[in-house]
Amino acid sequence: MKLKIIFFLFFVSTNFFLCQTIEKSENKKIELLNKKVDSLIKIQNESKSKILEERIIQATETISNQNAMVSSFGTLYTIITIILALIGVVLPILTYQFGIKPSQKALEDFEKNSEKKFNEFLKANVTKEIDSAIENLNNQDLAIKNSALNFLSLNYHLGISNLQILEIIKFLNSDFSADETVKSQLFNTISNHKNENVFNFFKEQLKGADEKSIIIFYSIKSFSFFDYLLYNNVLKDYIKKNQNLLTVASYMFSVANHHLLDFFNDVEIIKVLSSDQKKQINDNWKYYIDSWKISESDFKETELFKKTKTE
Repeated sequence: MKLKIIFFLFFVSTNFFLCQTIEKSENKKIELLNKKVDSLIKIQNESKSKILEERIIQATETISNQNAMVSSFGTLYTIITIILALIGVVLPILTYQFGIKPSQKALEDFEKNSEKKFNEFLKANVTKEIDSAIENLNNQDLAIKNSALNFLSLNYHLGISNLQILEIIKFLNSDFSADETVKSQLFNTISNHKNENVFNFFKEQLKGADEKSIIIFYSIKSFSFFDYLLYNNVLKDYIKKNQNLLTVASYMFSVANHHLLDFFNDVEIIKVLSSDQKKQINDNWKYYIDSWKISESDFKETELFKKTKTE
């Protein structure tokens, strides 16, 4: 019985020991396994962390590259925008400077040259027609002669050269100009030009003119382009001979109004007036100044009024 109990106790202690040993062994194994697991977990975590870190670094690099690319695109876009803006500003300027402006200048030059050539053509054509008309003044055909006279009378404003004026004066001094109508038309043609040859022609013509001659009107018309003192002596001789100051004054009012007061203050002309002429002026001066458009106060200041009033 005791043996059984001892054997039982031995078996129990043995089993307990074995159990303890096994338990310890198992615990060690478990501990080792736990360590391995922890090591694996740590390795895995480290591996994951490393991979994650690498991925994060890669992602960061990718993002940086993308940002750099986007920034590059932004810079490129800005540059392209600036270039396009410059093109938008510069291109119209270049188009104007090298396209439109030269074209405008070329057009202006063309217009100027065209106008100049056209005017030269017209002038040459008018010169030819005037030459032809002057030549036809000597034509025996009355119709051709009258046509020439009409052309000169109507177109003298287009411009008659000094040479052409001399040809007309030559004709007037010839026997072909005996007709008073012909003379009157040609006097009108040349008297509308400021020309010394015309001025001298009328001075000579006025010397032998009588009171009724049409030459006085055209002479004063020609004289009006020059200074009064250049022709007053001729007027004095004409008035002395014909005693027609009032007629001369009327013509002067019509075509040389700016010389009228000079005329009325010319003492030398007043000296050659006859008593009858002075009396006529004294008796009717109010009527005359009205037709001459001179104020009473202005006329009373003239030598003509003073000399005729006192006598």
